[in-house]
Formats: sequence, structure tokens, C-alpha cells
Amino acid sequence: MNFSCMEATKLKHINEQRGVIGSWNIILKSGNGDINNLRGALDDLETLNEAGREKLDELRDCIEQLRDLGYEENNTGILRDAEKHRLQMVSTQQAFWTASISKLQEIRTAKREILLAVRRNASKAGKRNIRRSLRSLEIRSSALLSQYSSKIEQMRSNSQQMFDITQRSTTQEPQDLPMADKQQKPAKRMDQSHRPKRSLRKYRRRESSEKILTAVGLTLFLVCVIYVIYRRLF
Repeated sequence: MNFSCMEATKLKHINEQRGVIGSWNIILKSGNGDINNLRGALDDLETLNEAGREKLDELRDCIEQLRDLGYEENNTGILRDAEKHRLQMVSTQQAFWTASISKLQEIRTAKREILLAVRRNASKAGKRNIRRSLRSLEIRSSALLSQYSSKIEQMRSNSQQMFDITQRSTTQEPQDLPMADKQQKPAKRMDQSHRPKRSLRKYRRRESSEKILTAVGLTLFLVCVIYVIYRRLF
């Protein structure tokens, strides 16, 4: 009876995890629509983008928890389900960054056209201020574009790594095995169940390192650009 209760609890937890994943997918798709329909400035885009990244992190954590449950139960069905959700997340994430880049370019073009139109009838001092505003717009939009583009490349790289890990963990063993191999099968299965977890831990450490390196690279890029403009203006 205790065993049945334990199994029922695990099944309930797995179903709850699936429900949470479905809810986050709906929320993210709605967020992508907000970005596509945005009529505002770069600040508004960054606010929506930051909120979207937090939601993607929540969804990723939920999928990883579902995958961990699959490893604990040695259940290829749960692992395949987690992989299906991961592929759906990749598609949603691709749409998120594509929408962000498209909206960024739209906002930059519109702002630039407004500044150029105002500059035609501006005073000498006004033209100088508009020139600075144009440079500031280019710096900020270029930095954001670089950030969004690097996120897409990072997403593709991580997606391929996770696909390889899942494929290895869900590969079925051949049925016709020699007697010696059959005797060693339990030990092999235990080793195989731990191998994907080690791969996941290695992948998560690599993902964290890539985020830190990306942030450092963007910071250095912005510092160099600001220094060059400062030298030109002053």
C-alpha cells in the first residue's frame, strides 16, 4: 500500500509538472504577441524582453525537472515527453528573439526618421544635440541587436547539446544479447541512468559560463564604443 501511495504521489507530481509547463507555454506565446504589437520606445521593448527572459527561465527549469523525474524513474516515456516540451520551448524561444530583433529594428528606424525630420529645421545647437541623440540611438540599438543575436546562437547551440543528451538517454538496448551481456545489463543500465545526469550538470555549468562571458563581452563592447564617442565629442 505504501508503494502504491508513493507511485501515485510521483504520478501526481509528474502530471502537475506537465500542467505548469503548458501554462508557461501559453504565457510566453502571449508575451511574444505583446512584443509584436508594441508601439513604444526601446525602454518598453527592454521591459518586455526582460520579462520574457524570466518566463523562459521558469519554463526551462520546469522542463528540466520533468526530465530529472524521467531519469529517476528510468522512464523513456517521460523523457520523450520532456524532449517534446523542450522542442516546443525552442520554437517559442526562436519566435521570442526573432520578434525582439524585428521590433528593435522597427523602433530604431522610426526614431531615426523622427530625429532626421526634426534636424532639418533645428538651430545649430539643436542639430548638435540631435546628432548626439542619433549616435546614442545607434550605440544602444547596436548593443541590443548584438545581445539578441548572440542569444539566438547560444539557444541553437544549447538546443543541439540537449537533443544529443536526450537521444543518448532514450536509446533502446538491442534485444538479442549474449548471455554475458545480459548478466551485465543491470550494471550497464545503472551507469546509463547516471550518465545523462552528469551530461546535464556539465551542460548547465557550460550554459552559466556562456552567460557570464556574453555579459562581459557586451560590457567591454559598450565601454569601447562610449570611449570612442566621448573622445570625438570632447
